[in-house]
Amino acid sequence: MHTRYTPTLLLVALLLSPFMLSAQDPGLSDILRKHRRAQADVTKLYGADTLRLKGVTVQQGQSYDFTLFKKSPDLLRYEISYKERNFVIIYDGKRGYYWSPDEPDRPVQIASGMQDLLLRQEAYFDGPLLNAGARGFAMNYKGLYELPDLPNPVHYIELRGTRGEGLMDVFLDSVSYLEVMRTFRPTEADTPLVTRFSDFRTVEGFTIPFRIDNSYHDQPLSQTRVIEADVNAGILGFFFELPKDKR
Repeated sequence: MHTRYTPTLLLVALLLSPFMLSAQDPGLSDILRKHRRAQADVTKLYGADTLRLKGVTVQQGQSYDFTLFKKSPDLLRYEISYKERNFVIIYDGKRGYYWSPDEPDRPVQIASGMQDLLLRQEAYFDGPLLNAGARGFAMNYKGLYELPDLPNPVHYIELRGTRGEGLMDVFLDSVSYLEVMRTFRPTEADTPLVTRFSDFRTVEGFTIPFRIDNSYHDQPLSQTRVIEADVNAGILGFFFELPKDKR
């Protein structure tokens, strides 16, 4: 039986404290350090705590506009406009919720299962590798691999959830050290959701993928194009909380 991914949440796939290292992988710390430097100019790295992205996602022949807000370490808010209707998805650091502001009488839905896992992972401000151990993942470096359609070999890093967070495979380009592909599955038996990142651009010292492609069972699911990106947009914490009338 295959896991079914909620269509709205397929948009979720967009961005060194203690972590668990395998004793035979002494080079992993160096790979992670280079990955961190590839993500952002070191002079700006520790001063940024918010990110705002605007763009368009095409999914199953339909397109919708979105604005994504993220705040360090793990807060997230999506605002989606689809066929003159608006939807909001948030992750407040503990749980995920989604609702439609156009339907004030409709109750908020609480994310659970696969939905909750995807929201939690997308909320990671620094991506899945940094602080992985603190988030409940054991990390294992699998070596250099060559993958179809990628010009350079990739560093393959496996993340196994120790508290029910599922399994992730993260692939870093061996030249740029940017994350170019990620797979996720709740259990070993599930077919993975595959996400590819490309069209990297520098915005205020940070390297951001402006194209994100999702596939499942080798079939395309969605393509996201970022149109605008802002770092340190001055987003306050309450923006990632449920409105009082929805609590």
